[in-house]
Amino acid sequence: MEHKRETRDELMSRLINTKVISPVKLVDALEFRREQYDLTKRDFAFLLGLTSGNYIAILKGVRKRLPIDATKRAYAIGVPADVLLGEYDE
Repeated sequence: MEHKRETRDELMSRLINTKVISPVKLVDALEFRREQYDLTKRDFAFLLGLTSGNYIAILKGVRKRLPIDATKRAYAIGVPADVLLGEYDE
């Protein structure tokens, strides 16, 4: 059987439409890591490079994603990439 290579357009379409579904909510992962480090929400927000108001907005679901710099920092302290980049399937 011959393998047909995807065209550039097919590849781009597949990659754009592929969703990463995480088994864990972003909020739960962040709070788990915050508690592991025994940090206040204010200190954890500072660690991520966020204001405490922005961190609270993420916890409440007002903001759905972290800014890219905060995503990098969260990954560096052990929050899995699939949680940071994916969607939670309820």
